[in-house]
Amino acid sequence: MAADINPTVRRRRLGAELRRLRKDSGLTSSQAAERPSVTVEQATRHLKVRLRRQHRIYDPASPLRLWVVLDESALHRVVGSPEIMREQLEHLNALAAEPHITVRVLPYAAGAHPGLAGQFSLLRFADGPQTEVVYLKRFTSDLHLERESDLQRFGMMYDRLQAGALSPDGTRDLITRAVKCHIDAASGPRAHEAGRQGPS
Repeated sequence: MAADINPTVRRRRLGAELRRLRKDSGLTSSQAAERPSVTVEQATRHLKVRLRRQHRIYDPASPLRLWVVLDESALHRVVGSPEIMREQLEHLNALAAEPHITVRVLPYAAGAHPGLAGQFSLLRFADGPQTEVVYLKRFTSDLHLERESDLQRFGMMYDRLQAGALSPDGTRDLITRAVKCHIDAASGPRAHEAGRQGPS
């Protein structure tokens, strides 16, 4: 299967990352090259493919229909800085408000779940002999599964994740609260330092 084919529908479970929903590329060539056995050329090509797919989300003529189940830990684990997390989560909430995008968070209360094994995507295509594919992202390589048994197995896993996830409204509320936590974390040290200095 060609790596740059654009699916019309994508259902995905993101383990603990927001990279693919960032408003910028979210992955530089140097970052991608950190994966073992990946050359700079391969990393650059991979980044270009990802950017093309990301642009499909915003294509007004034919936007990508996207369902996302996101682990709650992705909202709280600080990658970069609290300010970067705030920006990313606000962008995530903006995406979730789009009519063709559904974002749902799987809360900590759901306990152990199939998604703990890693990130996967279910891709559905509008035409062609193979209409659905499972995409697995691994540390050293990516994998595409097309057997009917694999499609059924991962489809059932995704259904279980959906069943345990918060509603879209509940998800937006949780993301909003997480944004506030990151705002407090970003402003807290400066506020404490100002308090110790006292009036001038």
